[in-house]
Amino acid sequence: MKNYSLSEILENNRISENIFSIVIKNKMIAQSCKAGQFVEIYLDNYKNLLPRPFAICDVGKDGDAVRLVYQLVGEGTEKISQLKKGKLVRILGPLGNGFELKEKENIAIIGGGIGIPPLMQLTKKLVYESAGANIDIFLGYRDELFLNEEFKLIRSGFNDVRVHISTDDGSAGYHGNVVSHIKSLNKKFDIIYACGPRPMLKAVSDFAKENGGECQISCEERMACGFGVCVGCVIKIKDGDSFVYKKVCKDGPVFESKEVLWDE
Repeated sequence: MKNYSLSEILENNRISENIFSIVIKNKMIAQSCKAGQFVEIYLDNYKNLLPRPFAICDVGKDGDAVRLVYQLVGEGTEKISQLKKGKLVRILGPLGNGFELKEKENIAIIGGGIGIPPLMQLTKKLVYESAGANIDIFLGYRDELFLNEEFKLIRSGFNDVRVHISTDDGSAGYHGNVVSHIKSLNKKFDIIYACGPRPMLKAVSDFAKENGGECQISCEERMACGFGVCVGCVIKIKDGDSFVYKKVCKDGPVFESKEVLWDE
């Protein structure tokens, strides 16, 4: 049974030109979600019938709210950006399968664009629970930065945790895409966790294959229902010498990168 609930908006703020941060009070989701899962928000009007999926960025310090960081991309997200503090919204979640945290010595966390927010909860758990692990966090942007200072605060006090910034336009950090940045450091990783646009994930997958380590990727696909009914978000997954279609919303959004057929 799916858990729909009316939940109160505690905050809804613009944090960069087209990026917003919304905090929604929902104790059940906050206390049961895993890093990499997502929720669906319903606008409940006749024009915007389908819910909008949002990856969970973080959980409130009191454990009774979830934070979602999203990009303004269309009418639905524009309407959500206009919702005021105190407004009640219908929300469904947590949905999907999140990241599987593993005890490894050398860890890379790679985020690109709006794929960066879903990695915050994961980063906190890895930094605070993987004692002694070397963790490199790579954040790739087109131009304007967001959440980068918050990631730096997570690693504050941990000498074995590093944050690397790259921008396509060279306005901050490394000049180039995030995968080129990783390759330039000539480091090897036991496991990679990544979220971002499909071309980036394919490049990360190729790098992981060359690198010889494990790699979990969180896919960005158009998800309508959020729990596998509409079959609108399928991707090809290896199945022996053939393949099967799996639903990103239900079977993912996190997959082992070696299972995904990128070119078909």
